[in-house]
Formats: sequence, structure tokens, C-alpha cells
Amino acid sequence: MLTLKGQVLRPERPHRTLKSPRRTFLICLTLIAAILACYGHVRHFDFVNLDDPVYIVENPKVRAGLNWEGIRWALTTTEAANWHPLTWLSLMVDTTIYGPQPGGYHITNLLLHAANALLLFVILFRLTGALWPSALAAGLFALHPIHVESVAWISERKDVLSAFWGFLAIGCYGIYVRRRSRAAYGAAAGCHLLGLMAKPMLVTWPFLFLLLDYWPLQRWSFSDSGGKFPLRRVGELFIEKTPFFIMAAFFCWTTLMAQSGKGAVLSMTALPVTDRLANAALSYLWYIGKMLWPAGLNVYYTHPGFMVSVPAAAGAALLIAGLSYGAVRVAGRYPFVPVGWLWYLGTLVPVIGLVQVGLQARADRYTYIPMIGLYLIIAWMTAEIARKRKWNGRGLWVAAVAVLLVLGARTYIQVGFWRDSESLFRRALHVDSENDVAHNNLGAALWAKGDHRNAGEHYQRAAEINPRNHQAWNNLGVREAETGKPEKAKHAYETAISLNPNVALYRYNYGKLLFATGEPDAAIAELAEALRLHPGYADVYNLMGTIIEGRGRLEKAEVFYRKAVETDPDYTEARKNLNRVLETKP
Repeated sequence: MLTLKGQVLRPERPHRTLKSPRRTFLICLTLIAAILACYGHVRHFDFVNLDDPVYIVENPKVRAGLNWEGIRWALTTTEAANWHPLTWLSLMVDTTIYGPQPGGYHITNLLLHAANALLLFVILFRLTGALWPSALAAGLFALHPIHVESVAWISERKDVLSAFWGFLAIGCYGIYVRRRSRAAYGAAAGCHLLGLMAKPMLVTWPFLFLLLDYWPLQRWSFSDSGGKFPLRRVGELFIEKTPFFIMAAFFCWTTLMAQSGKGAVLSMTALPVTDRLANAALSYLWYIGKMLWPAGLNVYYTHPGFMVSVPAAAGAALLIAGLSYGAVRVAGRYPFVPVGWLWYLGTLVPVIGLVQVGLQARADRYTYIPMIGLYLIIAWMTAEIARKRKWNGRGLWVAAVAVLLVLGARTYIQVGFWRDSESLFRRALHVDSENDVAHNNLGAALWAKGDHRNAGEHYQRAAEINPRNHQAWNNLGVREAETGKPEKAKHAYETAISLNPNVALYRYNYGKLLFATGEPDAAIAELAEALRLHPGYADVYNLMGTIIEGRGRLEKAEVFYRKAVETDPDYTEARKNLNRVLETKP
């Protein structure tokens, strides 16, 4: 027996081949059937007005499908404040296969989630040789309602896609460890790179490999260090992962540059580091609470900002430290405990809010990968209890199945809230009536249906709850302009721009208002700024053409109309304007 601080560390070697092929096949079929039962109705759902316009609905590159221009754009753009070219390319492929309707994008998200659940099960089984714990962990991952956001939200393609490549990287790494195959090592690095190109969440993967080296791969060699911490061996394993660390560092840098360049990163003045740390500590425990009792899940959780309770945060930090200490203390007897706990803590670091992107406090989608660590602890501890107490082992597994059924039913209900924007944000307000983002986006959904009066009330309420909600001010400007109140509209647009001067839409709306109120020079200045912020903005090119055509400069107007049509070939109004100018040319 090996020991660590007097505790037993069983030298259990994982099975290297999949045993029980019939049971394995039945478990895979059950996982697929359960996921389809819980998520199948998502194929009939619409887009939602949160991020989907940027990623698909109003994105001419994605709507054009996969082509060489789109590939070039995907590899170079930082649209949506990220560099994730593989996500853009996957959405373009969907457009090519299914067309621009939302059902196809939803189907791909669903298929990726199903593939991820199967991969997780097979990989855990191959690494550990434990059939039923692997199945339970994969079942929790497949059916827990906290993962609905990652699957039912089309714009979160990056979640399910990056996890797919991340799981493949783990599988290839396991083959490398088993066979010492350079090809497998290269495949693991390639899959890691593709996962990072879908979403930089996988920057923690090199550390995750080090955890897997401890358990279940058992590469830390405690026997060679007399039961002490094998510092030299861990150093060798660390160096072994140098290419992975280099890739992770590169994507950390590119992501920070992309987000900072788009103004998505909050400054330390806007949100001090103490408040970030406090919210992070509370969020770690909050996610655990939602795993245990997934009620009140929401699409957007408002950040408490300066209102974070310092005593509560300090208590949360002490509890996390205590749990971490406990996980290390039981490492010898239950090595899966520290691995699962550190998996959870570590993979959440990129999204825990230390670098604050956006104004949300936390998000369900952030748990798609981290929560697996807790599932490992639950599944393997259940197996340990069942093994030691054979008289009630069968009852434990029956209880586990019952839990999965309850979670699946809750997931089915949670998926239904994503049917469309109105359903989603009415549910959000049911959970939190003071949610300014939910008020604003529900207003946008009602506005799109023609219910301008109720939409305006929600915009107004959003601005009252959070006067710094620049989206709500912009939408208020649209409402005031539509109802013939130009001075109020100007005030609303100016407020939105002052709060966030880096949004091209706000400049366009303000420019359009200025042109309508007889200030064409000021309008051109705003539109020029909009083009600087977003060079591919077809509406801006078209409006610039209209203003310049009105001054009799037809050749210059033709240039702008032509640019609008090139940017968006389906832009009917711009094409009509271009044809009209061409017909008047001598």
C-alpha cells in the first residue's frame, strides 16, 4: 500500500479497455434518449434577443453561410468581444446546411450536448474502469437543469463546442499516457487548440491534465518519494505540458485584448478588486447551492457591485478554504475528492469575475465544464458507499436514478422558458422583478411584436432600476423618436453614448435622428464614428448614401450604396437606392 500523510492510497489501476460492451451500449442509448426527451422540443424554438442578433440574426457573415470571405472574417474578427473563430465557422456551417431558420442551430447545439455526455461517460470509463460511477457522472452532466442555458441558447454554441473538443483532448491525453504515443499527444494538443478556438474557457486544461495525472492516471509516483509530495515528478509532468501552457497563455492574451478592445472589460475603478473577490467567493458557493437545489435559475443575474456583503463573502472564503483543506486531507483514501474539488475551483477561474466582462454576477452557462468536478465526487462517493455497505448499495443506485429523473423533469421545464424572447424574459422577471436587463429585453421583444406602449414601460423601468443601463437608454431613444419626441430621443441617445461610447448602433440611431431633425452634418459625424466602430455596418452605409445623395453628390452616394449591398447582399432598400442612382447617371 502507498501512503500519504498516514492515509491509504490504493494503487488501483484503471481498466484499459471498455468492459461490458452490452451495458456500455445500453447506457449510451439511455443517455441519448434522456437528452432527446428533455431537450427535443428546443428544435421548434426561436432566436432570443440576447446575443443571438450579434451571432446570427443580424450578422451578414453568418447568414451568408460558409464561404472563403466568411472564413477569413472568422479568423480575424473580434466581434462579440472575443476571438473564437471555430464558433463562427460552426454557425456558418449550420446556415449552409439548414438555412437561416433557428431550428437548425438548435439541433446542432443539442447534438453537441449529446455527444459531450457520451464522450464524458466513455472517457471516464476508460480512465477509471468504473462503469456505474462514470454513467452517473455523465447522467448528471446530461440532465442537470443548470446546463440548459448552454444548450438551449444558440449563442452559447461556444460552450458545447469547446467542451466537445476539450473532452476529446482528455481522451487523447489518456491514450498518450497509456501508450506513450506521440500521435496521441499531438492529437490532444490539436483538440485543445480547437477547443480554445471555440471558447477560451479551456485555458485551464493543462492544470486539469495535472489533476488527472494524480487520479485516475496515478502518475505522481508517491512510492518514489517515501509517501511525501513528489515535487520532482510533478515538475516533470508540468514540463511535459509546456505546449498546452503556451497555447493557454496565448489565448489568455488574445481574449483580454479582444475584450478590452471592445470595451467589455470593467475597469478597477468601476468595480474594485475587493468587490470582485467577494462576489467570486459567494459565487463558488452559490453554484454549489444551485447544483443541489436548481430552483430560480435565470438567464441574467444582476451584479451586486458595491453592495456585496463583506461578512458573507469572508464566511464564504473561509468555508471554501475549509472544504479545500478537507479535500486534501482525504486524498489518500478518496483521491477523486481533491481532483473533483480542484476541477470545480480551477476551471471556474476564467469566468468567476476576477476579470469582469459585462455586468452579470454569475451565469448558469459558466458551470458547463466546472460542475463536472462535483459530479465526479458525487458519483464515486456513491460507489464507495455502495461498496462498503452492500446491504443498501442497490437502494443507493435506485435513489441515484430517481434523482436523475427529477433533474430531467426540471430540465424539460427549464428548456421551455427558452421558447422565445418574451417567454425567457417574462420568466426572468418572475424570478427577479428588479432585473433591469430582463425588463429591457422583454421590452425589445414586445416592441418587435408591435406592442410599443408596454415595451416603452419596460424600457423606462429598466432605466429606473439601473440608470447605467445604456441599452435601455438607447431603446428609450428609439421609442421617443417613433412617438415624435425628438428632444427626449436626443437626451436618451446622448445618455446611452455617454455610458458606452463604443457601440455602433447607438451612433447610428443618433445619426438617423439628427438627419431627421435637419442636422445632416452632425448626423454624418455620428455615422462616421459608427463605421469606425463597426466597418461592416450596412445600415450606416445606406444612410450615409441617402444623406449624400440629398446633396446631389450621386457618385459618392453610389459608393456608399454599393458598399451597403456588398456588406449585406440581402439588403433590399440599399439595392433599390443603388439602382435608382445608377439609372440617373448619364
